[in-house]
Amino acid sequence: MKMTIQAFALQTGLPPTTLRYYENKELLVPDTRGDNGYRYYSDDQIPIARLIQSFRQSAVPINDIRVFLRSSLEDQEKLLERWRQEVEQSLKSLQVAKQYLRGIRPGQKTVQMVKWEDQTVMVWFSHVLPHSSLPFEQPIDLNLKRLASVNMDIVPGSYIHLLRAYGNTLEVEIGYCLAVKVVNFKKLQLPSEWNARLECLNPTLFVTLESRKNDKFMCMEYSRMLNKHGFDPIGPRWDRYDTGNEANFLVYIPVVQKGS
Repeated sequence: MKMTIQAFALQTGLPPTTLRYYENKELLVPDTRGDNGYRYYSDDQIPIARLIQSFRQSAVPINDIRVFLRSSLEDQEKLLERWRQEVEQSLKSLQVAKQYLRGIRPGQKTVQMVKWEDQTVMVWFSHVLPHSSLPFEQPIDLNLKRLASVNMDIVPGSYIHLLRAYGNTLEVEIGYCLAVKVVNFKKLQLPSEWNARLECLNPTLFVTLESRKNDKFMCMEYSRMLNKHGFDPIGPRWDRYDTGNEANFLVYIPVVQKGS
């Protein structure tokens, strides 16, 4: 049975303006056009119209819907699986946002969230240092000179990973993020005398907290903050220092939402 756009709208529950929009986007073209230019739809287009609208309500992009409608059953299943994964990731992000906003209060010190969206390559230098008032100043300066000598561009900031502390000695790694995307990570080579290693990080969510060197309650504070905002740490803590300022630093903790 052929239906005018008004009759088809009643059958599908979609207003004529939406149907015209779908036609313009080449999602749902009328089955035929009358001599008078009127649009006529067929019965078998009703489930297609409802499917398109369901995808739209599920926030599937127009272009993806168009590809889906023109694909084989096998390719349609691949698209559906991709959309499911994207929705799952969006739900996780929304849950993280919900948990964070629930824990924040105006005027109170709180953690911040930093997401490294892309794969990141880190260069980590190993150091054994005497405990002093400014233990990282000289090794950071040395590391930066080494990186500059081989034209290795980095993102500003040095990341301190404490491995061990015993007596008056600190065993640490000091890391730097490469500023450019590295295509052939496995082919990167570092001079052996650097006593350094490379690490490739997948996209990571960090919780960060501003801190001061003489803060005796820092560990208790960031543990309390993680619990308050519903995060579990998934890796070691880093302390980010900016050049020339060892009194203040930013604690970086890679996290996932509790229960993930």
